[in-house]
Amino acid sequence: MSKFEYNIPENPNPVWANAECTLLDIDVQFPHIGPEAVRYTAALSDPGWEHSEEIYNRALSGEFGPIQPYVPNRSQKAPALTARQLKIGLLRTGVTQNDIQNIINSIPDALLREEASIEWEYATEYRFLHPLVQTISTELRSRLNLTSEEVLDKWEAWATI
Repeated sequence: MSKFEYNIPENPNPVWANAECTLLDIDVQFPHIGPEAVRYTAALSDPGWEHSEEIYNRALSGEFGPIQPYVPNRSQKAPALTARQLKIGLLRTGVTQNDIQNIINSIPDALLREEASIEWEYATEYRFLHPLVQTISTELRSRLNLTSEEVLDKWEAWATI
């Protein structure tokens, strides 16, 4: 069982997120983020993020209904960003390093919180569908009243920084 608290809402709409069927998108509610469910990408293998693997395996077992087929989408093609590109892009959008640390500090599990902090501080590149990036993206959408597409627009623009 995962140490990271999450809830799966009724009708979570699982959809394969890649052609290899190693990633799936599903609606998940994370109490540390808020009361609303968010679209989350769970992975067959995601070391350090046991909840991701657990959600993936539960969906694979059929617990949440049939998994819809993969249809390529824009987020799968989002470029990886360097740490510099992402952090400057966020700053230009009004999100400071302190804001990001507050998001990380809100993770209830101490081990996952420390791993996220290390990931944020030492990663040299960031991928749009990584769980930490998605947590930050969810906060950005909520805070700045942006759609998922608008966040992706910003991400792609930051690749030119």
